[in-house]
Amino acid sequence: MLSTLELDQPCSIEDTVRQLRALSRLFTQSETQADVFVEIALSRLVDMSASIDLNAIPFPLAYSCLRQELMSLPGPSEAKPGEVVPHKAHCLPFPVWEAAMLHAVVNLTVSQISTLQGDTKSSVESRINLARQAGCQSCPIYNTPPLAA
Repeated sequence: MLSTLELDQPCSIEDTVRQLRALSRLFTQSETQADVFVEIALSRLVDMSASIDLNAIPFPLAYSCLRQELMSLPGPSEAKPGEVVPHKAHCLPFPVWEAAMLHAVVNLTVSQISTLQGDTKSSVESRINLARQAGCQSCPIYNTPPLAA
């Protein structure tokens, strides 16, 4: 688990890359594909603002660039042979997987995730608990305790 983020506090490029890579690797189960997604996300980030300080990147901005790539992956039933698909244990609706991984891997609070997802705290809590119930033992969310109702 990575250290807790403050969404309004910028991250260094190293921390940002580490967090994006961790999420991407869990989602794709492919180190190579994860690295490609992170490079694309960072490229988008730089394109968005030529004046961005790479040593003070707001995590929500960096994550939004990676999120576009993760959401572009086909589901298992839509994939063509050889195409990267999410790990079979993550074949949950994307917002469910996303909430759980942001909580378990990036160590965001329910409140921070609700800000990123633009939804209520109770919806985020439900997503995290649903993902935990459906998770596999290799997923970081498997051993996290359910959130209190």
